[in-house]
Amino acid sequence: MSSKSLSVITLLFLLQISLFGQVDPSQGPFRANFDNEPLERALAFFEEKYGLSFSYDPAVVAPLRVSAHFTEGKLEKALERLLAGQPLSFEILQGGYVLLQHTAEPVITENAPPPPPLQKLCGRVLDDESGEPLPGAVAYILNTSSGTSTGADGSFVLEGYFDEGDTLCISFLGYQPIRLAAANYIDRPCGQWRMKIAVQQMPDVIIREFSMDMVGLKENGSLSLRNEKLPTLPGWGEPDVLRSLQFLPGISSAEGSASRLNVRGGTPDQNLILWQGIPVYHTGHFFGLYDVFNPFIVKNAEVWRGDFGAYYGGRNSAVIDIDGSPELGSKSRFGLGLNLLHLNAFWEKPLKKERVTLLVALRSSYVDLIKSTSYRSAVNSVFQNGRITLQEAYQNESKFVKWSPTFNYGDFNLALRWKGRRGADNQ
Repeated sequence: MSSKSLSVITLLFLLQISLFGQVDPSQGPFRANFDNEPLERALAFFEEKYGLSFSYDPAVVAPLRVSAHFTEGKLEKALERLLAGQPLSFEILQGGYVLLQHTAEPVITENAPPPPPLQKLCGRVLDDESGEPLPGAVAYILNTSSGTSTGADGSFVLEGYFDEGDTLCISFLGYQPIRLAAANYIDRPCGQWRMKIAVQQMPDVIIREFSMDMVGLKENGSLSLRNEKLPTLPGWGEPDVLRSLQFLPGISSAEGSASRLNVRGGTPDQNLILWQGIPVYHTGHFFGLYDVFNPFIVKNAEVWRGDFGAYYGGRNSAVIDIDGSPELGSKSRFGLGLNLLHLNAFWEKPLKKERVTLLVALRSSYVDLIKSTSYRSAVNSVFQNGRITLQEAYQNESKFVKWSPTFNYGDFNLALRWKGRRGADNQ
């Protein structure tokens, strides 16, 4: 026998084994329980569990609902019971394919046994401690669509077709769920179950103190704000002294600006703001978006909120004393900063070790050269697009003044600090 003939015989033998090994999915047995279920869902159940494939018109099948219960039998008997009373006929093809066709009248299968009566499962749900009924508790059969909720008296009724292995589940928010064997309560007197409150053991929560040492309380009752800690605050692009004060209790800004502060219900003009002992009346740059104090040369700020001596007379809300004195040290300091609105630079140079120090600081905007998005939104919100009408004597429908403002801001600080021969501190 040639090798070619041997290969053909082997192939035919393997094909025969494969054909005999295949199982016809239409042989069953078929077990299912449908209680007023959409027909599409029932067909999907057959396809998934028994490997069948249905061909039908979705527009015809979509509105149909079926109720059927069968535990054994072949595919033909199962489909007869499933489609009883429906305007559909079926044809079983080879390979597990089933063709569903629409008929003008509902199909009435001859000698089809009537469906068995619906089974009943009922009960009442109570609180374990008080014995009060629990309305709104959910009772359902696990892994099925059969379920309901309890009424005002805590009772419920489930009707349908149940299997011996079904599990009855009862749940209610804040209570421990209950699981029971449904077979013990089917077509029997209503049961009564008490639910216990669910107590959840939470893991330990450890609270650790986080201190930035940003604010200190002095003996005179003032709060001392340390400038070197300002960068740890939630961002505003760069440190800002007056805006940082708004994180303290009782200090806010009703206008949302950095410079006009409301302290314990007072108005901004009731605050006394000092820069190295000098009263400052205009405290804002760029419509109050920034304050006039260069944050890189501010050493600290003292704040009195409603309780200060007569030395600071003339105000009745708060006193804010800001210090920007150069440090009498031995090392030089310098810095350079840039944001979307301005340029910031400073230089602190000891002229004589720990006795004389020179400080130069400059902050200047460039919004008049480069009109950024931040600049345009701020200008439009303040000037309302800059449209100003003429006086009434010359006003008519066609005469308007078109105003495109050019705006910039800046500040310059020059300070010399020295220690005298007798130890006096001078600036």
